[in-house]
Amino acid sequence: MTTTVPMLWAGSCVLPGCSMPVEDVTQPCHECLSLLSDVLVPVTGPRMTPADVEKRDVTVRAVLAQRVADEPERKRNQLCWLCEERRTCVETSEGWECDDCQEVQP
Repeated sequence: MTTTVPMLWAGSCVLPGCSMPVEDVTQPCHECLSLLSDVLVPVTGPRMTPADVEKRDVTVRAVLAQRVADEPERKRNQLCWLCEERRTCVETSEGWECDDCQEVQP
C-alpha cells in the first residue's frame, strides 16, 4: 500500500517580489494579505495559472535583479577613506565612503 503525503507548500506567493511559501501559487500569502488587504482587489474571471504567474513575473524579476546590480555594495562598520570614521559605507574605486562624505564631494 502506497501512501501519499500531501504537499504543504506548492510554491511562492503570487505577488511579485514576495517569496513566502503558499499552498496555492495563484493566491497571495497570509503576510501579503494582512499587509495589503486595503489595496488588493479580488479579480473576477478565470484564475491565473502557475504558468501565467511565471510569464508575468519574468519581467518583474529582471527589473529587481537590475536594481540590485545597479546599487553599490553597502556595509556597516567600514572605515571611510575620507573622514576616517567607522560608518555604513559604499564601496568606491578609492575605498569605502560614508554617506556624509559622498554628499560633500561634487
